Order: sequence, then C-alpha cells, then structure tokens
Amino acid sequence: MPNDSSKQPPQARTRGQVRRLRQLRVLILAFLLTSLVAALLGRLAMVTLVAGKDYELRTRTQARRIVVKNPVRGQIFSRDGKLLAGNRCHYDLTMHPSLMRDPRGYTWTSTYMLNTATFLEERIVRRPSQVNIEALRERMRKDMAQPIVLYKDLTPEEVARVQELTPPIPGVEVTPRIEREYPEPSLATHLIGNVGWRWRKTTIQQLSRQDTLRTFFSKELLGNSGLEKRFNDDLAGQTGADLVLTDSVGFVRERLPGSRMPVDGFDLWLTLDSAAQQAAEEALLGKCGALVALDLKTGAVLAMASAPTYDLGTLSHAQYQALLENKELPLFNRALQGRYMPGSIIKPLVALACLEKHFITRDDLYDCTGFHLIGNRKIHCARRWGHGYVNLTKAIAVSCNPYFIHIGLRGGLNTLEPFFRAAGLGESTGIELPDSKGLCPSNETARLRWNRRWLASDTAYASIGQGAIEVTPLQAAVYTAAIANGGDLMRPYLVQRITTKDGNTVKETAPVVRRRLPVSSQYLAMVQKAMVQTVEGRGASATSLKRATIPLAAKTGTAEVGTPPNRYKNTWIVCYGPLPNPTFAVACVIEHGQSGGKTTAPVVVAFLRQWFHIQTIFDEDIDESQLVD
Repeated sequence: MPNDSSKQPPQARTRGQVRRLRQLRVLILAFLLTSLVAALLGRLAMVTLVAGKDYELRTRTQARRIVVKNPVRGQIFSRDGKLLAGNRCHYDLTMHPSLMRDPRGYTWTSTYMLNTATFLEERIVRRPSQVNIEALRERMRKDMAQPIVLYKDLTPEEVARVQELTPPIPGVEVTPRIEREYPEPSLATHLIGNVGWRWRKTTIQQLSRQDTLRTFFSKELLGNSGLEKRFNDDLAGQTGADLVLTDSVGFVRERLPGSRMPVDGFDLWLTLDSAAQQAAEEALLGKCGALVALDLKTGAVLAMASAPTYDLGTLSHAQYQALLENKELPLFNRALQGRYMPGSIIKPLVALACLEKHFITRDDLYDCTGFHLIGNRKIHCARRWGHGYVNLTKAIAVSCNPYFIHIGLRGGLNTLEPFFRAAGLGESTGIELPDSKGLCPSNETARLRWNRRWLASDTAYASIGQGAIEVTPLQAAVYTAAIANGGDLMRPYLVQRITTKDGNTVKETAPVVRRRLPVSSQYLAMVQKAMVQTVEGRGASATSLKRATIPLAAKTGTAEVGTPPNRYKNTWIVCYGPLPNPTFAVACVIEHGQSGGKTTAPVVVAFLRQWFHIQTIFDEDIDESQLVD
C-alpha cells in the first residue's frame, strides 16, 4: 500500500490549526494594544507640546475670589420698646464690571465703563461722581470682581431717573446699603456707642466635594465703643459670600459651590426705661456730671447718663476729633469711668461698719464743736459753729463731719476697709461695659500713692469721703441700693435679653447677688431711718428733695478737690424710693458745685419729677441757706 505523505492524520491537522489560530489572536491583540498606546501617547504629546502653554496660561490667569454679602445689623431697644439704634436703607449707584465685559478685551471694556460713568454723571444723576476717572481705572486694574460704587446716598429723584432707563444699562444697578440710624441721637449715647466701617475677619465653609475652611476679610459695619462694641458679635450677624472664579483681569468666569447667605444680627433689649433716660439726660443739660438709676431689687439699670454728651446721628470723623480735644470730655462716660471722692455719701457705710463691730450705738452722743482735731490740724464741719450733741440719726441727717471722724477713728482702717470692699469699693461692678474700680482705702493704697504707711489722719479723711477713697456714680448707686433692699449687693446690668428678628429669645439676663453687706438687719434699719431724716428732718442736708413730692431716703455729699487756688467741689446725692416700699436707687454727681443739697439735689428733683410726670408745685418754704454737704 503506497505511503501518501501529503495526507496527515486528523488529529495532527487539528493541532496545527489551533496553533495558527492562537498566533493570529496574539497578533490582533498586540495590534490593538499598540494602537491604544500610540493614541494615548499622541494625545499626551498634543496636550503637552501643543496646548500645554494654553492650559498653563489659563491656570495662572484665574483665581477664586469671594464676593461679600453683608448681613443686616441687629437693633437696640429700651425695655419699653423704644428704638435707640436701628437701621436705615440708603441707595447707591453701582457698576458690575463682570456684567459689562466687552469680548474684544480689557481696553474696550474699560472704555465702555468710563463712557457709561460719564453718561450717568452728565445725563442721569446730574452731579459729580464720587469716583473720578483715575480712581475708576485704578480700581478696574486691581479688583474687577467687586462692584464699583459711583454714587452713594441717591435721592428719591435720582433713583427714579436711574430706573427710567429703558432698556437698563447692563451692569448698572441701584444697590441698597444699610447704615446705622438713631431716632433719638443724643439719648444714651455713651452706653450705645458708635459704629464704623472696618475690616472684619470672617470664615466661610465651602460646600464642595472636599470641605475646606476659607478665611477672608470684609469691610463691615462694626462697633467702635459702648454696647455696639461689647455685643458686636451678636449685633453684626454672620457675613455671607459668593465664591467665584475670575480671570487675570478680574472678570467673573463662573460661580463656584460654597456660597453662603448672610445671617442677620440679633436685637438687644436693654433695661433702660426710655422716660427715665430722657429725664436724666435733660436734668444734666449744661452740667458736667453723671446720674445713675437702678432697680434696687434686680440691679437693672433704669437710667445712666453722663454730661456733657454728643450726637450720634451727626457724628463724623472731624467731629470725633473735635470731641477728643474738648476739655469738658464729652466722650468720657462719667457714670462708669469717673472716679470721684464720695464726700459724705460714704457716711452710711461708715455708720454700718461701726455699728456692726459695736464701736457705737444708735444713741451714743457726740459733742460737735465745729471741728475735729487731728494732731495740730483742724478738720471742720460744714456747720462751722458746730451741731452740739448729736447721735447717729442726727449726724447722718445733718452730715456732721466730726462725728464720723470720731467713730471712724474708733473703728480704724481694719473695720472700715473690709466693709468698704464688701460694698464694692475697689472692684468692678460686673456690668457689661468697662467700668473703673475706684479706690478703696488700704495700706496698699497709701504705699502706692504716698510711699508710706497708712496714718490715722488718712482714716479720718476716709471716714468723711475725702483723701484716698474714690467711687464711680455706678458704685454709689449699687451700694445705696444694697442699703435700701436689705443688704444685697446686686450686679448691675444693661442688657435684659437678646432676641432674633422674629422675637425668639437667644439669651436672657438673670439678677445676680454679688454678696451681702456684712451687717445685721437691725443696723440697716437704723441707717435707713437716718437717711429718711436727711430728707424730712428740720435743718437736714437734703430737704430740697421734698420738692420731688416722692417719699425718699437720701444722703448728700460734697468733696473738695485739688489745691488752692484751683480748689473746687464735686457734689453728690444718693437716694432711694418711693417709701415705704422702694423700687429704685439713684446716685448723682455734679462737678464744680456748691454742695450736695444746693447743687445736686435740684438735679435729682428735676429728674424724678419728669420721670414720674409730676406736675404739682411743692409750696413748702425751704431755707436753702441751711442746706449743707
């Protein structure tokens, strides 16, 4: 049988075919992979070599910018709902460079904007723009993302003319702006304080795939002084912003995720009674001094006035500089920062300290001869010929200096200093605004002031409110309230509550008892009765307070300041009422006066009569020549 080598077994033929098929598949796969890699390499080469410079330029010439949205500042109200500091909407005419962009380039855009500004100045608004051509060009070079203000405070007629543009000019609009407004511009000026446009550091959370915290500075209306400054974070609200992408010129290319709407500020509701505050301001007109009225049970400030004052509604930078140079210091809040020797209004505290330590009793008699001798020096009484024999009640009523020097020396500094400190001397009252600590008599005070030890003569002078002892009007009102309410030294406060715009309470202030006067109720009652006699007693120092026709307890005071020939007097009165269930305490000081009874008592009478709308005329004769201290 012949051998046919051209014919292979079926099994052999099948293996060969499989081998060739595999080879074909490998070749096809290699071709595809090679083509894909070649395409990728080609694209990479094109991006890198051909378009790389363009991408690099676009990366360098764009930036993320923040366009600020300011919130509406919170308002300030009195306890009875009177608006003390509000907001008023002003209208500005602005241009938005991003909406006025000419596709032909920056030069065309700037020319168009300048022509638009000229057109608005000559044909629409008809008054010079607040931005001149040079300033406009400079602004366009530096920041094209932010709007450019051409005119501030448009009148209603100007707003109407701008809105009559048909069709409107792209990128030109009337923009509202919120400014502070004071319906009663001279009321509670020192307490409210002023505001100004300043740069504020703010943060914004970008709401994108990767949350990042952005920090920026924005020019916002912020508090410079007073409650506006102290509660600025509550009043200012939270700044909003748009995140935008700009090109190298500054035009907005697109808006980015992460914008935040502004959150309006909270409102402050004060403890001030608007009628009481108005009465206090008017009673102090033409004088240098301060008046403070407190709710003696809670410490809430009902009125706090300092004179002279100024007008918040018309305050400008030039006026502020003039106020700084004014010798009468109208910017100085005398009620909180004024440090005055208290004179005889300190005598109730001296009496309480000595009663509690049993150095005197109510009925102990002292023979006032018109002076008290300290070494070779005479310290005179207000009544130079003396009061004769006086007990505690009469000594307070007629304000007898020798009596209080006598009991002060008996008690000594170790008795007086702890009681003075318990009454709040030498420390802040804790009110929301910065206040002076005053000066409490002590060995440390003598060392710092005179570089020597404390002497008996220092105790003598401190016992009548002279020498190394100083209080603020607020401190005097606080300890007077403590005497009246049974011994509780309250923390005074000005802000009753903080609310949202829709009236929801965010924070509310509760009364706080700082401490109790370290004295028993029976001794407090003795001093309270003596302070009633200061008003009601014959020949007493505060009988002119009866003209207020409100039952009061009081103490007057006169402190001599300076050295001859520039010596003068600061005059005081503290009181509380209406009796027998008092609700308020008042302290008032007038600089360069005659005496507490002659100078300061009439101011308090005027204050009380206006506050309580008292119209009747008190016709009892009062011999003002007998009023002292």
